[in-house]
Amino acid sequence: TTGTTAYGVTFTSSNNNQIINTTLNIPLASDVYSNAANNNSIINSIFNRSDLGFTGTGSWIQVQWYVDVNVTDGAAGIADAAVNITNVTSGLVFDGITDASGTIAQQTLTEFWKNSTVTVYSTPHNIYASKAGLSNSALVNLTETNSTTIVLTLAQVANTNITNCTTISTSNTYT
Repeated sequence: TTGTTAYGVTFTSSNNNQIINTTLNIPLASDVYSNAANNNSIINSIFNRSDLGFTGTGSWIQVQWYVDVNVTDGAAGIADAAVNITNVTSGLVFDGITDASGTIAQQTLTEFWKNSTVTVYSTPHNIYASKAGLSNSALVNLTETNSTTIVLTLAQVANTNITNCTTISTSNTYT
């Protein structure tokens, strides 16, 4: 494509489309242009994030990346470990358990969504895994990592039981 109006991909009055595993680099125009189009996604694709074009405020695009999670004990995968993933606003994105090899189904997580006036980030994401007193978590910033694989090695949760306790009276003296 050539010229200032020759876009890499144009969404016009179209909804729920996906661009997957693609590289876009259009030097003179927007890599992706949205005109009266909603809920279109760019997934696991390389492009200039500042090179999205829009007509009107009703058009928006979301940028997403793949995340693979593997929960281990340091040597092998842990089956039936609870895994949950939350976004930057603590919204639950995934809640499930690992399979026999310690993995969950590949997740497609949102980095941001954008229209002509605003960019709203959903990253970083917190990935938390636990099983039988073992736990670990990782914070993943998709803006920095793009698609990524996270290996969480579960560790013993610290004992939070208080063993030595002193009472403080209302006069703030030890009793």
